Amino acid sequence: GLKGKVLSSFIYKTPVLGTSFAFQGFENLDGKFFTESSFDTDEFSQKLFETYFGKALNNSTNDWNMFHKELEKIFSIHSFKKNFRQYLSSKGIDV
Repeated sequence: GLKGKVLSSFIYKTPVLGTSFAFQGFENLDGKFFTESSFDTDEFSQKLFETYFGKALNNSTNDWNMFHKELEKIFSIHSFKKNFRQYLSSKGIDV
C-alpha cells in the first residue's frame, strides 16, 4: 500500500531514500525524486549521499511542481472518486 511518510516528504519537496517496501504504491512515479536501496550499510550510505547531494540539488521548483501535479492526478480525493465511480460502473452500479 501507499506509504504516508513518503508522500508527505514529496509534498514538502524532499527526495526520499528507502527500501522497495517504502516505495510500494509509487512504482510508476519519476525516480528522480526518490532512491531505492537495500539494507546493506555501504550501499545505503552511498545512496544517501547521492540522494541528498545529487537529486535534492538537481530538482528545480518547476520539476517539483510538475511532480506534485502527477501526484495529485494519482492520489487526490478527486482521483479516488473518479476511479471509484468507474469501478462501481464496471460492476453495474449507478452512482
